[in-house]
Amino acid sequence: MSVEFRPLKDEFERKIKTATKQAGRAALKDIKIARKRSLGKTSSRRKKAITGGISKDGEAIIIRDSASLAKAQEYGERVYPKNGKFLRVPIAKSKASSSDAFIRNDKRGNPHIFEKTAGNELRLIATLKKSVKITPLKKKLIDIAKERFPKYLDDIDRNLTK
Repeated sequence: MSVEFRPLKDEFERKIKTATKQAGRAALKDIKIARKRSLGKTSSRRKKAITGGISKDGEAIIIRDSASLAKAQEYGERVYPKNGKFLRVPIAKSKASSSDAFIRNDKRGNPHIFEKTAGNELRLIATLKKSVKITPLKKKLIDIAKERFPKYLDDIDRNLTK
C-alpha cells in the first residue's frame, strides 16, 4: 500500500502562501499608517511618498519612503542646498506675491525674507540658511516594522487555522 503525499504537500504550501500574503497585506497597511503618524503634521505629498508592496511569493514586505529628505529624517543629518547658496526655511505662511517679498540681512548678517503687510509693516516669512541639521524621527521605520512583526506572525497563524 502506498500513500501519495504530494497533493497534500502542494495544498499545504498553497495555504501557507495565501496566509502569508494576507498577513503581509495587513502588516503593510499597519506599518504605512504608523509611519505616516510618526511624521507628525506634514504635507499629504510627503505622506504619499510612503509606499510598499508584497513580493510575488508573499515572503517579503517591501516598504519604501521615496521622499527626498527620507534618509535625513530617518537617521538625522545635515542638508545643504542643491541649487543656489541657501535653503529657505519657512517661518510663516505668506500670502504676498513674490514682488511683495524681499531679502534683508539682520544685525548679524543672516539673510531673511520679509514681506510688507497691508499696514506697511514688515513681516518675517522665512530665513535663509547655508545648511540645516535635521533631527531624526523618534520612531524609525525599522522599529515600526519590528513592533508589528509579532502581530504579523499571529495573523499568519490565524489565517492558516480558518
